[in-house]
Amino acid sequence: MHTLIFGASRNIGYLTATRLLARGETVSLVVRSAKTFDNDAAIQEHIRAGRAHVVVGDTMNEDDVRRAVSSASFDYILFTVGAQPIMAFPRPVIKPADICERSIKNLLSVLRSSPPGVKSAKLIAITSAGMGTKGFAALPSVWKPVYWWAIKTMHDDKQNMERAMGGAAGRNDWGEDAIVPASPAKEEPWLNAMIIRPAHLTDSECQGDKQQEGTTPYRVGEYLQGIYSISRKDVSHFIAEEAMPNFSRYQNRAVDICY
Repeated sequence: MHTLIFGASRNIGYLTATRLLARGETVSLVVRSAKTFDNDAAIQEHIRAGRAHVVVGDTMNEDDVRRAVSSASFDYILFTVGAQPIMAFPRPVIKPADICERSIKNLLSVLRSSPPGVKSAKLIAITSAGMGTKGFAALPSVWKPVYWWAIKTMHDDKQNMERAMGGAAGRNDWGEDAIVPASPAKEEPWLNAMIIRPAHLTDSECQGDKQQEGTTPYRVGEYLQGIYSISRKDVSHFIAEEAMPNFSRYQNRAVDICY
């Protein structure tokens, strides 16, 4: 199996890459600098073994995205692009403010114009829990002020990203509260995709690797109640150990993940 990962330099993208590589799968990692993994002994070992391939490119540049997509034949595409909020008045912002929206639109444009074998790759995209009217309503009361103030600009971008994906996947409810209006041009659904909406992300240890048979350390579902947090390591565990091997179970769904 060969997976293409956008946003592979850190966090969920990187953690998923190392998990897939450790079990002998092939991964192409899209990063903005060729030096990103120069001092990463684990990635270097996989590069020498021919399992890891570094693709230099910027997701904000459609030509770079096209080059990455055409660099090999991929079974899965993992999209984990995002930006950290920067303190500002009256609320934190992200720069560029539309990094997720523009990046996913570039990817969709490339896939849309690609041959059927490329176009049919399974896309897994990371956004966030608590977005939109339904998602916000499902949040615990203690989290609502934080989500409304601290990460609203990030959520606006991810809502627009979900709307773009929804148009291609036939899911008009994705990004239903997006600021950017839906495209007036209707298209037949063609995108094989799922969206994962993590709760507040932490750097705690992976509980999934410690689970006993028949048990699950995290919850997965649509608009879950009582969402507080989830480790980035457990999100990568869910992607590699559950979402990928059981993609048909999650295709055309957007699911929350939390403890």
